[in-house]
Amino acid sequence: MTHRSTHHYRARHAWLVAAVAMAIGAFPGVADAHAKLLKSDPASGAHLDSLPRTVRLWFSEPMQLAVSSIAVAAPGGAMLALGAPRAGVSGVAEIDVDLPPALAAGAYAVRWRSASRDGHPISGSFSFTITAAPDAIAAPSAADSIARAAAAVTTAARAAADSAVRAQSDGNDEFGISSPAYVVIRWLTYAALLIAIGSAIFLVAVVGGARGSGILDAGAAEAVARDARRVGRIAAWALVPIALARLVAQSLAMEGSMSLGSAPLSRMLLNTVWGVGWLAQVTMAILLALVLRRTRVGAAGIVIAALLAFTQSFSGHAVAMGVLTPLTFVAIGVHVLAAAGWLGALFVMMVAGVPVAMRMRGGDGARTASALVNRFSPWAIAFAAALIVTGAISAWVHLGSIAALTSSRYGIVLLIKLAVLAVVLLLGMYHERIGRRLIVERGAVTLRRTAAIELSFAALILAITAVLAVTPPPAEMMRGSRLEDRGAVPGARVAERGMPR
Repeated sequence: MTHRSTHHYRARHAWLVAAVAMAIGAFPGVADAHAKLLKSDPASGAHLDSLPRTVRLWFSEPMQLAVSSIAVAAPGGAMLALGAPRAGVSGVAEIDVDLPPALAAGAYAVRWRSASRDGHPISGSFSFTITAAPDAIAAPSAADSIARAAAAVTTAARAAADSAVRAQSDGNDEFGISSPAYVVIRWLTYAALLIAIGSAIFLVAVVGGARGSGILDAGAAEAVARDARRVGRIAAWALVPIALARLVAQSLAMEGSMSLGSAPLSRMLLNTVWGVGWLAQVTMAILLALVLRRTRVGAAGIVIAALLAFTQSFSGHAVAMGVLTPLTFVAIGVHVLAAAGWLGALFVMMVAGVPVAMRMRGGDGARTASALVNRFSPWAIAFAAALIVTGAISAWVHLGSIAALTSSRYGIVLLIKLAVLAVVLLLGMYHERIGRRLIVERGAVTLRRTAAIELSFAALILAITAVLAVTPPPAEMMRGSRLEDRGAVPGARVAERGMPR
């Protein structure tokens, strides 16, 4: 491509780069809490005339106990020494912590953090007041006086206690799962995943198949495979620093502070679904990078690539759908694999396959490149079909109803994604019908230009997906609302902090 055409290409598609940035920043407030605090004991705003022994929190779904914390500040602002949070008698949807045996009269502030199974952290705070000391022995009139005096200072004491709890939590409340920085990290994760997995699929299904059928001779096949392996290795190794950035972001979102190298980090990695998925993703990325150094990728590369695709199912809505979790877990894994087989492999073909084929000597470059595209097209169609089917399954599970497509933020973001996906599908059909002829008649420049447009829209889809990953699914919210109707506490202040899928 000449300098002039390169400049024209950049100018022509600068709006797509801007569109990606807009998609990343256009939904700053989509991350309403997925799990909800339904009620607490003591209740928010309660006035107690006896000592509570325990703080109990009930949530709309099971929580990750390993990363849960409860802090309580006394009337003077001092933090109480508490035991470790534990699951209540109703299971991990209830989290309890024991209080000290002797508490003074006054206002107490409670601040809690936890995370649901899909890795989305939430936090909140509330307060309660003890109206009399437990050992107070006084006539009824004296007790009334104590209660009135305690009530008079409740507001100031509550503010002081809440301030102490906030300081203790060291919360960076500005960083959450919907933060633009975290959305960008998720977008980079998706892009690297698709390219790394797509390279393995391209090498086995396209290059290997073309070599076996005689479409590519041994020299051409090795030249294409060498560049494709290089692209795949770069993407696979890039997943490691991106994963470290995701770990930092998750630590900030879940703990409210940087906790790398600390016990909270170990608990998050070893005792949560999100942590298991993170460790598996880094491990599979490294293994895939090593396999891509080999001359032949083979079945081992495909298995590792498939496992890498399924690691994404651990860090999103798929693991928080109750009895439908196995279905959504498989659907998301196949969805990622299908996206990689279509769009990731397309990227590899356009930056490694077609350019190498066009450099073939003897005037066979265009014919070789055309044959390569011809070999890729049936695979692209199959993977696109799998992408649509698994996407429909996930949408059905997460939406809960057709009306939710237009009545929920999740549905609206999904509609935007589907609209952009339709453009990508139309461009794919265009390539299927006339792409090979364009190579033979005009060379690869026209095909690379239209493929670049297709990939640019695909990048926009990934940006929208990065937003969709932290948008509460209507089905999940309805499940929480049904439980909330059974006894949520008015006045409890709940604010999500949070995680990306």
